[in-house]
Amino acid sequence: DFLKTKPEIGQHGISDVIENEDTTGLFMWKSPIVDFNNNSTLIVKDGETALFVKNGTIVGEYSQSNSTTTEGKGYEHIKLRTENFPFLRNVAEKFTGGRTAYTCSVYFVRTDVYSTEIKWGMAPLRMHDKITKLEQMMSAYGAYNYKVVDPKAFYKSAKGAVAVSDQDVLKSLGSKAQQKIIGILMKFIDEAGYTFNTIS
Repeated sequence: DFLKTKPEIGQHGISDVIENEDTTGLFMWKSPIVDFNNNSTLIVKDGETALFVKNGTIVGEYSQSNSTTTEGKGYEHIKLRTENFPFLRNVAEKFTGGRTAYTCSVYFVRTDVYSTEIKWGMAPLRMHDKITKLEQMMSAYGAYNYKVVDPKAFYKSAKGAVAVSDQDVLKSLGSKAQQKIIGILMKFIDEAGYTFNTIS
């Protein structure tokens, strides 16, 4: 169970390393670590963004796209210091052993994960051309899936969830995309000058 992962703890009960320890392909995972200092290391992998959250508000974020030092390693280690993360000044709470301590939650959001493929289709239509008066049959079908493109918006939509899985995404979004696709197709058919009837 990813919720039982034990963080690596250094002196003063401060975590030395913060990284995404999920191995199940979650869209979002909340680290159990909330205490770290300017000697702690953040590990960010390709395709993920670390969001720093204080009292439900995102105070900062970091992804490899923010960096010019990554050399195709697939991950990056970076010290959690204010020169690297200026927003940490807003979550500093106390001093431990001469080091500034920070307290906030860290969420890892994956932007390289796709949901299970969802198949869609629409009922056959009998279409009538208003000009030629000819009748044609039409149907449409396909498949789609979801992925995260905006980590901040995704976190906000998750409303504080500790983790978001593939099934959570499918349950939340359901057939919304299918309804939108069919709506676009129906609008196109109407604008093209056809009238139509659903075939039962």
